[in-house]
Amino acid sequence: MAAGSSPGAVRNEDELRIAHLYRRAGFGLAPDELEAAKAKGLDACITELVHPEKVKDPLDERLADLQGELFDLSNFDDAQAWWLYRMIHTRRPLLEKMTLFWHGHFATGNSKVDNPRLMVKQNQLLRDNALGKFRDLLLAVSRDPAMIIWLDNGLSSKKHANENYGRELLELFTLGVGHYSEDEVKAVARAFTGWKQRNGEFFYDEKDHDEGPETFLDQSWAWSGEEVVDAIARHPATAARLAKKLVRFFVADEGLEGLEKEVADKYLETGGDIRACVGRILHSPRFFQASSIRARVKSPVEFVVGAIRELKSTMPMRSIPPALAKMGQVLFNPPTVKGWDGGLDWINTATLFERAAFANLLVTERGHKADHWFDPDPWLAKDADGKAAVEVFVDALLDGKIHEAGRVALEEYLVGKDKDGKPVPFKAAPGSLDQKVRGLVRLIVSCPEYQLA
Repeated sequence: MAAGSSPGAVRNEDELRIAHLYRRAGFGLAPDELEAAKAKGLDACITELVHPEKVKDPLDERLADLQGELFDLSNFDDAQAWWLYRMIHTRRPLLEKMTLFWHGHFATGNSKVDNPRLMVKQNQLLRDNALGKFRDLLLAVSRDPAMIIWLDNGLSSKKHANENYGRELLELFTLGVGHYSEDEVKAVARAFTGWKQRNGEFFYDEKDHDEGPETFLDQSWAWSGEEVVDAIARHPATAARLAKKLVRFFVADEGLEGLEKEVADKYLETGGDIRACVGRILHSPRFFQASSIRARVKSPVEFVVGAIRELKSTMPMRSIPPALAKMGQVLFNPPTVKGWDGGLDWINTATLFERAAFANLLVTERGHKADHWFDPDPWLAKDADGKAAVEVFVDALLDGKIHEAGRVALEEYLVGKDKDGKPVPFKAAPGSLDQKVRGLVRLIVSCPEYQLA
């Protein structure tokens, strides 16, 4: 339903599927964007999402102009705000969603790197390779200066091979526990000796590379780092591990064994093509089954970016990172090398309170006319009553679905009182729009249903 249109329409199956698609493969749609997506059709929307290179987006040029003026990428808060700006304004939502996925997979923290520019550089590396071959992404990450600092590969030498990167490469990034031995961790660590960074750039110190023969995956020779990457990128255990993580990220926190196998098979069939794997997920009937819809807890980033995009709102970018931190997610600073656990771990009494506080901030603060954080005026027809107002925002934010008691409570919230304390039915007038409608949206964004994607 477009803002200002007649309320009461029930979303059909196509609308529900497209809205679900863009919540999971992006950050949600505003009503007019849903109408445009519906006109394209579901299959065309999926094709457009998985081929972002075909979508014209002036975002990079805009951000280049804003650097130094709005964003100082040597400042940690500005680096986070820069990425949030991308997520809020992108026309290529799956590309940013996959960048977020890889950030959680190759979890690297500025807490140790201590260089926001290197974190942004890694972020762009993840974006550039997000839907390509996993082998290429893995090689690029292995050479990334932020990763080299994060997992101490710069401290590794042929005399004393540091095992941190080799261990996490095998345990977290590729094969997974049970598919390698301690001796193989040592072999991989020696293969990556000489891989260093200098002044924020990768360089290979040939003199400090261990050229001795090592045994890895039942083969013995003088393994290079590139050969290790090639071998583990094509390994069935890597395919299975990535398939499991992708399905849990896009479909269900508890996983779906059958779909995971399909995705792993697609990975091996295509030589580790991530675009093909994600496409397989998004085309799967399991992705759209009723039990998958509104069944994953939104991460703080998904919650915040989604609310801003769905309400066509604006906010000062620097106000968002502190709010996200209170909800439990600091971009460029995952809590451990495993990234964020996600799921129900996002939700507790404190974080729910902070989500409600953000909802209040989003809808109640007023900016200049050209910079409304949330402007209720375009959303409702001038003769809209309370029932119509509730329908418009429940449709826009909850797919039109809310339990009857919740709907009644929202309608009752809109009823005012006159000076004698008698009920006054809601009507879309400037005063009620500025107060009651803002409060209505705050309640919906804070409600349990909205916390689910």
